[in-house]
Amino acid sequence: MIVEFNGLPGAGKSTIANACLSGQVAGQRMQLVKGGRRSGSLERSAVCRIISTLVMSASPKHLSFTVSVLRLVGSTPRVTKARFLRIYSLLRIYLHYYDLAKHGGEIAAAVFDQGMLQGIVSLFHQDEITRTEESRRVLKSFVNKSEPVILINVKVDPAEVMRRLQKRTGGGARVENMDRVEAWKTLRMQSHNLEVLRRVARDLGVNCLEVDASRGIAENCEVIRKWIDRDLEK
Repeated sequence: MIVEFNGLPGAGKSTIANACLSGQVAGQRMQLVKGGRRSGSLERSAVCRIISTLVMSASPKHLSFTVSVLRLVGSTPRVTKARFLRIYSLLRIYLHYYDLAKHGGEIAAAVFDQGMLQGIVSLFHQDEITRTEESRRVLKSFVNKSEPVILINVKVDPAEVMRRLQKRTGGGARVENMDRVEAWKTLRMQSHNLEVLRRVARDLGVNCLEVDASRGIAENCEVIRKWIDRDLEK
């Protein structure tokens, strides 16, 4: 099973995901996938990872997804170098999903704190998703190729995110390097795009769970634990 968190930067995705892996949810049956690698996986050089990703993405079994991602980039208002670089991130996420579906072994649930939905939001960044059919193709491709997917939609108001980001130090979100006006505009747009993608995912039959970031971590973990355990028992 794939458990994918999504939400605005500063919403608490990584915090909740890490709490889930600390024994509060499903114990040793879950494993975190963060920063492009499963925890405990072997390190490989960046060049090897890039070459491997590109070769595998061009193979017949994965080509349809790669084409869908390219069409998604083509649907954006501005095709920039940064957007093409983010293609790599989407391909890496997809290949991780595929690898876990085929070789996951005893892992009952793989937890992504930055998954496919988040990758698409990052791709559009400050632009609105207006043509949902391209995003639908990408989401449908990964849903069809991977194990059952649960989306954990971390809900939070953009104004609350602004307050959190002002207090946070050492974060890696792009909005943290913006002035207040640009950051607010970006957060509002990303909030809108997340809702668009969440609707698309629900239309595709993806199992979605809404969690309120204003609640305590332990409370959210308990809700997630029950949701995952229910699906694992099916």
